[in-house]
Amino acid sequence: MKRIALALALSLAPLPAAAQSIWARARVRGAEDVARHRDAASVDALLAELRAPLQVMFSLDPTEAAELRPERLRRSALAHLDAALALDPDDARTLCLAANLYERGGDHARGLRLADRALLVAPASPDLADVLFTRALATLHLGRYEEARDAWQRSLSEPLSSRTRAITLGNLADTLLVLRDVRGAVDAYRGATEADPENDLAWLGLGVSLDRGGVDPTEALAHATEVASEMAGGRGRGTAFQPEALIDSLERPEVFFEPTYERHYHTALATEAIAREFAAGGRAPTDEPRARELRGAARTAWRAYLRETAPGDPWRPRAELHVRTLEALAR
Repeated sequence: MKRIALALALSLAPLPAAAQSIWARARVRGAEDVARHRDAASVDALLAELRAPLQVMFSLDPTEAAELRPERLRRSALAHLDAALALDPDDARTLCLAANLYERGGDHARGLRLADRALLVAPASPDLADVLFTRALATLHLGRYEEARDAWQRSLSEPLSSRTRAITLGNLADTLLVLRDVRGAVDAYRGATEADPENDLAWLGLGVSLDRGGVDPTEALAHATEVASEMAGGRGRGTAFQPEALIDSLERPEVFFEPTYERHYHTALATEAIAREFAAGGRAPTDEPRARELRGAARTAWRAYLRETAPGDPWRPRAELHVRTLEALAR
């Protein structure tokens, strides 16, 4: 699964310049206060996401860097959102941003409650796709996989950028795999690669779903290593093919797996694909010792998957087959 980076959500439609009564003026001031808190929260949340590049770009001193600590900024953002909701519990845009931040912070139940409130008070909100994305993530973490699937599917009916559509389709596919719908997962992953051919993890996910369906995943995995290398600058700059960039993609902070043991299956297949690139006939410079080392790492990942899954897990036979194949190659 992948999260989408926070957008800077600023803010209400223009407010009237003058009010006709004390009550109207009070309402305007209240709306202004809600917008002020929400805008401050948006800025804090964005700075929390950008802290690392900002520190490099502006050579922040320790005091300035401390002011931009992500945990401090997120606490500040949530305090502003709580204040805004105290003033107007039904402000849809505040509910949307608060749901997102609470979910990202690990309070999935509260994020879900806020997302559901946003859907209730503004079912046709311009932020509907964002609310549905948050709802899908929250229900996924809470083990309510059918609800997560439904939220991903509903969000796909909203206008989305090609990148966001690819991420959403990939997340839907991951969820379908948890629900053991391999055919649906293959279709969703294919849709993700069509929406964004440069999404290396969509190609990897396609390889995982094909493998679980008993279909050779080699071509999809080759696409995954190629795209990962290109995104890492391995082509077009006079540098060597870098298939190991696929592992770097799996380790990006916005990438997570639910259930967590799913990471081992993806890592194992990715590592096998990278090993093939270093073996004779691969696209990287031939390095058989490196290929053997990578096949050993793949075996370790497969064994971790077998160790952490229940005996009735439907994909255990595939993992066991991979272990046997790799052991035969090691002899």
